[in-house]
Amino acid sequence: MKKWNEMLKEGHSWASHKRERQPLPRSSQNPKISAHRFSILSSPPASLAAREQASASFRFARMEEAIPFKNLPSREYQGHKKKVHSVAWNCTGTKLASGSVDQTARVWHIEPHGHGKVKDIELKGHTDSVDQLCWDPKHADLIATASGDKTVRLWDARSGKCSQQAELSGENINITYKPDGTHVAVGNRDDELTILDVRKFKPIHKRKFNYEVNEIAWNMSGEMFFLTTGNGTVEVLAYPSLRPVDTLMAHTAGCYCIAIDPVGRYFAVGSADSLVSLWDISEMLCVRTFTKLEWPVRTISFNHTGDYVASASEDLFIDIVCLIKCSNWTDSASNSMPSCDEQCGMES
Repeated sequence: MKKWNEMLKEGHSWASHKRERQPLPRSSQNPKISAHRFSILSSPPASLAAREQASASFRFARMEEAIPFKNLPSREYQGHKKKVHSVAWNCTGTKLASGSVDQTARVWHIEPHGHGKVKDIELKGHTDSVDQLCWDPKHADLIATASGDKTVRLWDARSGKCSQQAELSGENINITYKPDGTHVAVGNRDDELTILDVRKFKPIHKRKFNYEVNEIAWNMSGEMFFLTTGNGTVEVLAYPSLRPVDTLMAHTAGCYCIAIDPVGRYFAVGSADSLVSLWDISEMLCVRTFTKLEWPVRTISFNHTGDYVASASEDLFIDIVCLIKCSNWTDSASNSMPSCDEQCGMES
């Protein structure tokens, strides 16, 4: 990080490290990507993994070391009336939230070793689909939701009540917390970025882009801000100035999702070209490309230790890569690595 911080202060670019690729024209990309989204994720300390299903239910599985993923027990939760678009764990791994086309979000109290007695809580108030949600990284009971009704809401999961609300300019489809919990970034269908101060829940930054902007993320220190774009690039901005620092030529088609390694070593990008790229966050260099999926990559997630990265698309499986056991990356000229089930003896 020292090298990056020095470059950030001096205003230098990482242009010499760019991988020059020509992005495909937008017409050649899957037109359904922006209209439908789903999520995969793993919990912080509770060793659970969850995936949103196309129906109104989703499953979670308990993750234990030395057990193949295909043998892990799972449980299905039903409650939404329409498709689920987003799922997210709170910072302690004790609650799971889901956002749905039925205009509601739900908070599920997860009991890994038995059936919990606490009922799920329904968060009602949005007048359009809840397309994405995220928990406060510092508070286990505060959750933010982004909706097509142009509002962003902050909820208390204990009471199920909306504590803060902000009406923005467009249909919101992406939302993420700054790692210290002080700011929330929101992206809408009009490619506009809004950053809210959580305490006042008022916009402190607004920026409209003249290209397609998809998922967004901060690095773990909050000093860098990443935008995935329809041009196949990842735009790197300094924060809080939002000054452009670099453009990473990441994929040959639009980039749709991004995940930050919680340990701070890597970030992963999923693209319409069906590939997942893994980047060294200090050098801004692509170190691996994962090729298991055959459809545009819709969602990516690291587990809480950064040892695994999971990705999913319209393929009927989740690709899980073990970054620790598959750490010998120097023997592949193609820069691609087998998935976890092939190299680590674990099924995805």
